[in-house]
Amino acid sequence: MRGLIKGKWHQRIELAQLDSDCLVEKFNASEYSNWIDKSTFNQEPERFHLYVSYACPFAHRVILI
Repeated sequence: MRGLIKGKWHQRIELAQLDSDCLVEKFNASEYSNWIDKSTFNQEPERFHLYVSYACPFAHRVILI
């Protein structure tokens, strides 16, 4: 498996490395949960676009809403 770790591209990442705390960042869903408020975001046609990857497990919640 290949991937980007701390800004450096790695051609081969072993699964054992992915389990260590130094390579995997903790995902805190509360940091990304928020409602779009009319007072905060003005409604204009074509202003906002949502790009979602079906391969991302965290994007599944966004797709459902």
